[in-house]
Amino acid sequence: MRICAMLLAIAAASFGQSARPAFEVASVKRHEPPVTSVTSKVSGPRATWTAYPMMALLMEAYGMAEYQIIGGPSWLNSDFYDIEAKAAGNDQLTKDQAAQMLRGLLEERFHLTVHRESREMQVYSLVVVKNGPKFRPSGPDAKFGVSFRSRGVAMEMTATKWTMDRLARQLSSDQGYKVTNMTGLGGDYDFTLTYADERHIAAADADAPSIFGALQEQLGLKLETQKQAVETLVIDHADRPSQN
Repeated sequence: MRICAMLLAIAAASFGQSARPAFEVASVKRHEPPVTSVTSKVSGPRATWTAYPMMALLMEAYGMAEYQIIGGPSWLNSDFYDIEAKAAGNDQLTKDQAAQMLRGLLEERFHLTVHRESREMQVYSLVVVKNGPKFRPSGPDAKFGVSFRSRGVAMEMTATKWTMDRLARQLSSDQGYKVTNMTGLGGDYDFTLTYADERHIAAADADAPSIFGALQEQLGLKLETQKQAVETLVIDHADRPSQN
């Protein structure tokens, strides 16, 4: 009997230690158009997400890029939500704690169920062309920044004090596939990149090169393709939440 009681006590303690942290209170409301800005903030025990689509909430909750999230309902990118949540106590939430709590909130309010699996996908390596890069290192007084401007059906991206790792991550986010920095270039750089927004219009219909042509012509970089196993998050089920 003593052994059984001891085992039960150990199991209970282990369960308590492994339990995922959760928000004490949370409000989830539909954000009606227009969407003028999309923001997230963690301050002390409070976390807010404003005008976030479900896809962006999933990306933040699970630390994955959009190309890694598979399936789900048609409204993942068209419905926007405002979430205000608070954890117990007054301690500052870490990014990891907020993400774990957001996962629990999505499961509770959106009835989200998911599973992970490895899938073979087409991925890209960002490399330097034979004649070398066509952009310049940032000056000593340069400040980190980026701006995007629509030029008809094309997009103009102007970046200052950017690393090639950051450019690869931006390309992954914009283009919807994994891009890895293989340029071997360290340091910070300034550049402007103008390319057809192929997610909304075919490159042939735009007065600008595709992202592949733009990288090579304007920056002296190129994307090389290969197949690779990529961890994905498969959405099994999700419902629109009730307003509260």
